[in-house]
Order: sequence, then structure tokens, then C-alpha cells
Amino acid sequence: MAKGINMEFLDKDIPPGEDFYQFVNGGWMRTTEIPSDRSTWGSFHELSKNTDARVLAILEKELSIPGPAENKAARMFESGMDTQAIEAARLSPLVKLFDRVESLVSIEKLPGVLGYLAAKGFGAIIHFSVHPDLGNSNRYAAYIEVANLGLPEREFYLEDNEKAEQIRKKYMDYIAQLLQSEANYTPSQSKEAANAILTFEKELAARIMTKEERRQIDKLYNPHTIDQLRSLMPLWDWDSFFNEMEVSDPERLIVTEPIFCDYLNSMLPTLSLTTIKHYLTFLLIHHAAPYAHSAIEQAHFDLYARTLEGTENMRPRQERLVKVINQNMGELLGQLFVTKHFPTVAKETALEMTSDIVEAFRNRISSLEWMSQSTKDYALEKLESFKVKIGYPDKWKDYSALDIRTPAEGGSYLENMMAIVNWNLKRDETRIGKEVDRKEWFMAPQVVNAYYNPMFNEIVFPAAILQPPFFDWEADAAVNYGGIGAVIGHEITHGFDDQGSRFDKEGNLNEWWTNEDRERFQVLTTQLIKQFDGYFPFEDLSVNGTFTLGENIADLGGLSVAYDALQLYYKRHGKPDKIDGFTPEQRFFMSWATVWRTKIRPEALRNQIKTDPHPPGMYRAVAAPSNMDSFYHAFQIKEGSKWHRNEDERIKIW
Repeated sequence: MAKGINMEFLDKDIPPGEDFYQFVNGGWMRTTEIPSDRSTWGSFHELSKNTDARVLAILEKELSIPGPAENKAARMFESGMDTQAIEAARLSPLVKLFDRVESLVSIEKLPGVLGYLAAKGFGAIIHFSVHPDLGNSNRYAAYIEVANLGLPEREFYLEDNEKAEQIRKKYMDYIAQLLQSEANYTPSQSKEAANAILTFEKELAARIMTKEERRQIDKLYNPHTIDQLRSLMPLWDWDSFFNEMEVSDPERLIVTEPIFCDYLNSMLPTLSLTTIKHYLTFLLIHHAAPYAHSAIEQAHFDLYARTLEGTENMRPRQERLVKVINQNMGELLGQLFVTKHFPTVAKETALEMTSDIVEAFRNRISSLEWMSQSTKDYALEKLESFKVKIGYPDKWKDYSALDIRTPAEGGSYLENMMAIVNWNLKRDETRIGKEVDRKEWFMAPQVVNAYYNPMFNEIVFPAAILQPPFFDWEADAAVNYGGIGAVIGHEITHGFDDQGSRFDKEGNLNEWWTNEDRERFQVLTTQLIKQFDGYFPFEDLSVNGTFTLGENIADLGGLSVAYDALQLYYKRHGKPDKIDGFTPEQRFFMSWATVWRTKIRPEALRNQIKTDPHPPGMYRAVAAPSNMDSFYHAFQIKEGSKWHRNEDERIKIW
């Protein structure tokens, strides 16, 4: 059996045109169980688990010696593994923060308290951050955003149905449990406080933009001077907010949701001081819970993993710590990871594939019938301006100012997490108004993922994704182009999706389309929205075609351009005969479906549809192929088959 596609994972009793996903993955589906500590299991998760095991080996074996900078990751790991110290410390690192909340004597003083808490890593209501300026991507800018609420999506607060009500009930129970356990509330006090907190968050949720509205990226770009911000929120003491954060007043800020800010200002005099103190006390405990003692860590898991995603058990502690370290200080380990686990051939092959895919995309843009020549010309300029980063950064992050201590050194796991947040805040503050560092990466090399950054106009592929089933240097080209090739095409297409197309070649939010071209694009994307709105994993819940639009455009464009790129490869190298009984074109599409094989718990599937702009894997595997003529030719799919779309129903955007 050849490398790339496991024939034992197929279900050859199912015709490809009847259920392509089952045809490719039926054998795998029958023999695979979701691990009890996971809500979802598939190609991404298998590879991530294997990669995390390699990272864990680095932590446990190679970073246990004093001296190297990477040892900070080992100290973080040690502090997180010392459960005895964690249980003994409980929430003692938060004593000063609890005291500050308790000392709040008037609502007028709230901004100062929020600034103080934000500096320690416990933001609430208003969130301050620093990113490249949407309108001038060469400079960093300060942003004022809406802070996350306790539940992951506003719909959980506002929907009027039994499932949403059940989640709100569980959330209130969680709030009450934390307040009783850690803040000495009586049962009746905690219940009353939980009800007040939920009511308050409902009011905030009703004023927050919907996830569909937030896809309209231009609506999030609202530059304000500091004086304009004070005029927008005259009752909000911005001087105290920034002073307590130890951040100098920015001269210019980008307010992502000014309507919410206006509402917050108007409601400030009506806020209950008691409710706000309940809320901030709860948030301190809630945000600390994943890094604290077992009682509240378990409570956090029970709500967010068990109730919302159906996960039965926590992952082993060391696996949870690897995830935390990868997310917060991953480049400390990244250099060692790529030295041990990233062969040169992987990067060389990925660069060759990227060159083919860019050429194929160039050809597709040039041949578009719905786009005017002027917009095509600029689209080609943008494509030629793409930057490609593969494997690992040329310049590694400097963590020298980050102070991480083990319990033996007087530190704790929770304090280390607070130190990381404060380190990021201090670093960000020094960046405001300065030139953007375009060499920076936003994923560690050992993370199984990829991304397009519209403000850098770049595609980034960490080393870890260049492994099977996405990429296998021993497999045939069709498998690799249907795997990592389609991922590369996907990320390039993000530069031209409903959000990425709003950015010019320099990475600035700037309309470069004619009005007529934008309208024609929206006609095509509306058709794609309707397709995905028609996928119903539950009788009462469909995929949200508007929310997932960017990913769906990228899948369709990415797979199409990867197919064209494969043909360019064959022109240079020749086309092979059948492998394991399948043509190269068939193996290309089978590789794509293999990437998206997934088993998912019902709770997690519902949660994904509500909160994740990526559609479920079972639909990603088949949706893009069903719009491509080459898929029908490859498998000789005839009219009348379940997955057959008439030619006039097949959507081609890029």
C-alpha cells in the first residue's frame, strides 16, 4: 500500500457520488472512538497530539538543566505540574486584586479598578490591546474593544429556547459555585449574585455586535483621538483607566464598537455597585480557574468542556500544560522543535508547491469573467506582493524580560500566568505608534495550523503542519497537493475572501475594487452562503453560511487552485499511473477528504456552529469538491447521485 492514503480507512461499499465523505473515511469512522478527554477527534487532533508528545519530551528531558533561555518554559511547566503547591496556594496571588474590588466605593471609580485588573491579566467590560493599525499597517495602534463575557457567544445569552436556557442555568450554577467556594458567599447570596451577574451580562450582550456583523471588517475601524474618546464616553474616567494600567494615554485609538461604548457610558450612572463588585469578584475567580486549585479548575472544566462540548474527562495535566506553553511562550520551544523534527525537504517541497499554487492563482484571476480588468490588475499586484513564511521565524521572540519562577523560587503557576499577561502588556505599550515588526509570527512552529495575516499580506505555515496527513514527502504529489497544497491555496484565497479582499497589497483596509465588481462578488458569495445554510447537522440547527463565509470561500478557492497547481506539477514531472487502484485526480480529492475526517460529540458540534467560523469537517470534505467540474470527472459522478450539483448550481468565485 502506497504512502498517503490508508486503503483500510475507505468504505468502498459507498459510491463516491452518494457520500464522498463516507467513501473516503468510512473505515476510519467505524474503527475510531473519540477519546474521553476530547470533544472532537480527527486528522488535526491526531497530529496535534503526536506533536504535543514531542514537545513534552523536549520539556521533560532537554530543558531540565539550568541556563538556557528555554529553561523558562521548563520552569513554567514545573510550576504547573506542582499540584501540591497549587492546592496550597489556592487564590492567594489574587488577594490584592480582591481587596481592590472590595474597596470600590462608587461607580465613578470603576474605570480605575478595571485598568488595575487588566494590568494583572483580568480584563473586564472594556479591553485594551495593541495591533497594527487597520488603516496603516506599518504602525502599531491602540485598540479599545469589548471584553469577552463569561459565555463564549452572545447568542447563549439572548436566544429564547430550551437549550440556551439550560446553558444559562448551568452558567448560573457555575457562578454560584465559584463565589461560595472562593469568596465566602452563602448559598442564598451566591444565587442572588449569579442572577444579577447574568442579568448584567445579558444587557451587555444585547449591545455587542453579532458575529455576522463583525465579519464586516470596515465597521470595526473607527479611529478616535483620546479627546474624541472622552467625548464619546464623558462619564468614563480614561485617565484613571490608563494610569492604573500603567499605560500612557494614547493620542489615537481605534474603537471597534463605538455603539457599545456609547451605551456603556449612558448606563454607567445606573449600574448597581453591588452587582459590579459581584461581577468583578466572579471574573477574578473565573479567569484564574484553569490555573488554580482542583476544585475550581474542575468547575471550569465541567461547564466549558463537559456541558458545552460533551468532553468526559480532563486531558492529562502535562498535555494541558503543553497547550498553555505553546500558546503563551511557544517560541521558547520552537527552535528546539524544528531542529529535531523539521526536515529541510519539507520546507523545500512546500516552497515548490507554493510557487505552483501562486502561478495557478495568477492564471485563475486572469481568466475570471465576472471581474473587470482594473480590479484584476490590482488583484494580481496583491498576489505578487504575498509574503510566504514556512517552518519557523527568522527572528525568535526575546523573552529575557519575562520572569517565570518555580514554587521553590517563590513563584506559582497562577502568578506565572499573570506575569506573562503583564509582560505582553508592557511590550505592547512600547509599540504604540512605532513601526510594525513584520518578521513576527503569531503561531509557534509546533502548532498544527496555518494562517493568512491580511495586515502583513502574508501566509504562514508552522513546521508542525508539514506532516502527514497534510504533507508526506514520501507520498505522491496528488496526495500532497490535495493536503497541504489545498491548505496553502486556502490561506492565499483568504487574501481575497469577504474580509481579506478589503485589504490592499500593503495590508491596509482600503477599497481597491470597483463598485460593480464588489456587487458581482457579493452575488456569488450569497450563493455560497445559501449552500452552507442548507447543511443541517441537527433538525433545529444549520451551519451559518454568513458566519463561515470566509472559510468557505477559502476552501473552494484553495482546493480549486491546488488542483490546477497539480496539473502544472505534472507538466514538469509527468503524471503517474494509478496507485492502489486510484487515479492521481481521485487521490487528490481523497486526500482533501482525509484531512477533514472528524468525529465530534453533539454538544461540541452545536458549540462549533455557534462560535467557530470554520464549518464542520464533514461538510468541508464535500462542499468544495461538489462545486468543481474536475471532481465529477474524476469519479464519473452522474446526475441523480446524492452529491451531484447541476452545472449551473456549481459556484466558482476564484
